[in-house]
Amino acid sequence: MKEFLTRLLLFFTGVILLLITGKFFILGIRSIGTALALFYFLAFLIFLVFSAILIAPPFADWIARKFAHSLYFPDIGRVEERLYSVPRSLALKGEFEEAVKEYQKLLENDPEDRTARMEMADILAGKLKRKREAIQELEFLYQTAEEAKEKLFFLNRTVDLLIDEGEIKRAEELLKTALSEWKGREEETFLKERLGRVGEKAG
Repeated sequence: MKEFLTRLLLFFTGVILLLITGKFFILGIRSIGTALALFYFLAFLIFLVFSAILIAPPFADWIARKFAHSLYFPDIGRVEERLYSVPRSLALKGEFEEAVKEYQKLLENDPEDRTARMEMADILAGKLKRKREAIQELEFLYQTAEEAKEKLFFLNRTVDLLIDEGEIKRAEELLKTALSEWKGREEETFLKERLGRVGEKAG
């Protein structure tokens, strides 16, 4: 609500400046041929720039949110969602709770959206310190990963967070289960070394 009021205030301030800008333009037109004309047109340009700075961001955001699914561009809203522009912009502004909510909306529509789940897990673990929730998301990503490199990446991220949370035994169990799946593959050596390091922490 506070953010909305701030945007609204900036917008109306910009509108007022725009009205003043128009006034200077009219005075400039009327004063053509006199020394005052230059002053009025210079003031017009200055106020025009300030008006654009204040009005453009909230107006653009409003358009994106309200009219993305217009008759002329019916796919814009869907493309925007698929590009994750809303949650990413919220995260960039430090609004991490709101960003997580937006990612959850994407996952409600598409539970298999791996990008949304991964980015949400990063925010949960790194920014909000809600590591247990992040672990759940990463475990899902690990279990459903198809490519070896991706699977190994999510396994390591999950193990790291489990260790951070003091769940060493659970990290060991996860690595042991993974070892049985990766037996005879080149990643087996790496997993054994990782398991050994985790075992040292447990000891």
